[in-house]
Amino acid sequence: MDNQFFNINFNTVLNIALLIGMGITAYRVIRSPQEKSMVADASFGVRLNELQKRLDEEKTLRENHIHTLEVKLDLANDNIQKLALQLVELKTIISERLPRA
Repeated sequence: MDNQFFNINFNTVLNIALLIGMGITAYRVIRSPQEKSMVADASFGVRLNELQKRLDEEKTLRENHIHTLEVKLDLANDNIQKLALQLVELKTIISERLPRA
């Protein structure tokens, strides 16, 4: 009877150990991919933030270049208008000085 009691207790202990082992294994199987996914997501987030920062810097640089070009274009247009006025003045002076036939 003691031997039978020992076998029952031994089987019970083995079953409990098996259930605990299965629980731990299930936890690891579920948790391990989640941890890897969390690490990958964090890494992706960092890379995404760096890319966003670079894009913002590029946008600022582009806007600065566009503004500089606009200023230079306005200056060139002003110079062209001044030259046009001077050309009209020169045409007037020349036409006044030339004898008319």
